[in-house]
Amino acid sequence: MNTPEQYPTDLIQAQWELIAPWLPKPKWRKGGPGRPPTEMLRNTSDKQKYTRVNRLSKAI
Repeated sequence: MNTPEQYPTDLIQAQWELIAPWLPKPKWRKGGPGRPPTEMLRNTSDKQKYTRVNRLSKAI
């Protein structure tokens, strides 16, 4: 299995443990209506942080 590439902006485990309890829990249930989540919440937050940091660095 391939591991995703790590970026300097990715959250470390200690940071993730601090913010994870504040994030909403997925509402989808197995066998329930709708589409299941396709990505882990941590990956999504890492992508958002990467985008914000790079957008700011280009603006300066």
